[in-house]
Amino acid sequence: MSRQEPDTNFSFSKLVVDDLETSARFYEQVCQLVERARHNGKINGEHMTEITYQPTRESGPSLTLVKFDDQHGHVCGESILGFITDDLDAFLERAQSAGGKVTDPTREVPAYNVRVAFVEDNEGHLMEVIQVL
Repeated sequence: MSRQEPDTNFSFSKLVVDDLETSARFYEQVCQLVERARHNGKINGEHMTEITYQPTRESGPSLTLVKFDDQHGHVCGESILGFITDDLDAFLERAQSAGGKVTDPTREVPAYNVRVAFVEDNEGHLMEVIQVL
């Protein structure tokens, strides 16, 4: 049985943040993301501002940070962002220097040949960071 190509591809994630500029600095410094565009508009009738980052590889997904102009606060735990890095220790250092927090220390997972750690960003959003060994 041959597998049919899907007509839908995963393309991006949007993360709702409270302080757009501080969060942008965090993701640019720690995850080394490069801003592609800023946009003001509405989502479900609510005014918002968003920053979209370039994919980190050709045809890869992108991350967009969204700030709803009339909302303050956000719900953490609504998602977990996943990043792969060549240097987990350097990533964790950058995260802590930028106001993040390592929530689960680095551990090796021999079954998958990886090292993994969990980090909260400057607002408490959770990231899983993996280094392939």
